Amino acid sequence: INDACQNGQCVPGKLVDCEDGNPCTDDACGPDGLCVHLANDNGCDDGNECTVGDSCEAGKCSYAGLLNCDDDNVCTDDSCDPAQGCLHLLNISPCDDGDLCTTGDHCNLGECVGSDELSCEDGNACTDDSCDPGAGCQFVANTDPCDDGSACTLDDACKGGWCVPGGALNCGDENPCTDDSCHQVDGCINANNNSPCNDGNACTLSDACADGACVPGEAPNCDDDNICTDDSCNPETGCVNANNAVECDDDNPCTVLDACFAGGCVGSGALSCNDGNKCTTDVCTPGIGCQYPAITPCCGNGQKEGGEECDDGNEVDGDGCKNNCTIQTITRTVPGFSGALGPDLSSSGWSQCAGTGSTGTKGKQFYPLCNGHTQIKFACSVNNDESAEYTSPAFPLAGKNLTDNQCDNWNGAANSIYGSDYILSVDNSNPGCGNYDVFYDMYMHFGTQWGCNGSINTHGKGRMFAYVKD
Repeated sequence: INDACQNGQCVPGKLVDCEDGNPCTDDACGPDGLCVHLANDNGCDDGNECTVGDSCEAGKCSYAGLLNCDDDNVCTDDSCDPAQGCLHLLNISPCDDGDLCTTGDHCNLGECVGSDELSCEDGNACTDDSCDPGAGCQFVANTDPCDDGSACTLDDACKGGWCVPGGALNCGDENPCTDDSCHQVDGCINANNNSPCNDGNACTLSDACADGACVPGEAPNCDDDNICTDDSCNPETGCVNANNAVECDDDNPCTVLDACFAGGCVGSGALSCNDGNKCTTDVCTPGIGCQYPAITPCCGNGQKEGGEECDDGNEVDGDGCKNNCTIQTITRTVPGFSGALGPDLSSSGWSQCAGTGSTGTKGKQFYPLCNGHTQIKFACSVNNDESAEYTSPAFPLAGKNLTDNQCDNWNGAANSIYGSDYILSVDNSNPGCGNYDVFYDMYMHFGTQWGCNGSINTHGKGRMFAYVKD
């Protein structure tokens, strides 16, 4: 400004000062003499020590970010003062000194220090305790002797970090009269009991404990219920049953002369079983004795059985039934008989020897042909029906003598003309037994009354026939 001519020339005047003191503008003087201030992007300083990345923007100095004052030390409190920049003031805060074996770590003069050593005692006798600064407490299992806290174990030892019980404490006092046990705290306990025991004497029974001792019981019963042993007791071995040789009963009725041998009853002979009956088999069955099972069929026992044609109770031929129980053809009448025939009893060995006449004949009995035989029986043929068989029992005839024309009034059992045994043919209307029809009363008495007149103890009015058998 203030240019002036000098020496014919225009000499510039004083320069115009366009400096505006702003580093963010480029200052210049324009042709018109006016100052020009153009914004730039130069670096700058905003005058604040707590900012970083200062640069010009729109004519002003701006910062890009704040200054990081963290010094990675927990033992300093970090801050920033615009005039001074970062400040790091010491503190006494808790910290970690990186050593796992210290406790109470805290800051001191900018450093982290520990106050005390870490205790690694785990109270386990089965570990060796130590501390590793990098790993901390270490508990290494050992095999040292230990105590598992039980008074009932012996030789406890460490294994795998634990106290393992050893062998069990033997509390047995070898006394059966105590109950032996072990208390975890008090150890062995031997309490008296009342259990069964053995006093060592084989000749006592039911021994029992009392006050810790075995008390003998009662004596044993050595009787073995065997008559073939002599029974006693040996204190060392107990009951003794010695064999003897006395007489005995082997409970077998089929033996005789029984005697003891080798502790048993032995029979030395066989029982003879004979009932004298040919129709039985004579046997002896152990446990039962003699038995006589029937032989069927048995010829001669008077009973017709399977396979027999007849059986008259004897083994004599000539009586209608042979000795092999087959039917023998015989004459149905005795020799010399020619009277009226009654029922045919010849199949059972009976031969007719007498009989009343036919209608219109004299009603007489002819008995002499019946003499000489051993048995006699009678049959009635009621109302002339000769096929009707009303037969009496058989009566013994041996020693008796029957006579002809036995005809008389009937006086019942009081009649003594013929003795106690008699035969009568009676016509109550004509004691002479004349020519009347055969409707007569006919009786016999061989110890009992039997007749054909229809009254008490008789079998009807009609003909009566006599039969004999040997």
